Amino acid sequence: MLTVTVSGSFHRHMNAIYTAVGELTEAGVKVLSPSDPRVVDHLGEFLFVASDRLRSIRLVQDRHFFSIKASSFLWLEHFPITRGHSRPQRKSFRIPLV
Repeated sequence: MLTVTVSGSFHRHMNAIYTAVGELTEAGVKVLSPSDPRVVDHLGEFLFVASDRLRSIRLVQDRHFFSIKASSFLWLEHFPITRGHSRPQRKSFRIPLV
């Protein structure tokens, strides 16, 4: 089974991250992190999502990095990309991890 970790700025790209997690899950890919990207809490500017069982920034970041290492690929969400006066487009990158 393919596994993935989705990364991106929660403040700038949360809608795109939420969409990516849903679409990847529907496609049969196991999302290791964040498996449930609904924002449930914050500590200053740091946002915690429903799949963050602990409210420790360091532990959440360590778990996310571990998930990246354990994943088949990394999905980087970056939004928006604009060209001239065109409307923003979703831009995401899929990086296979070997």
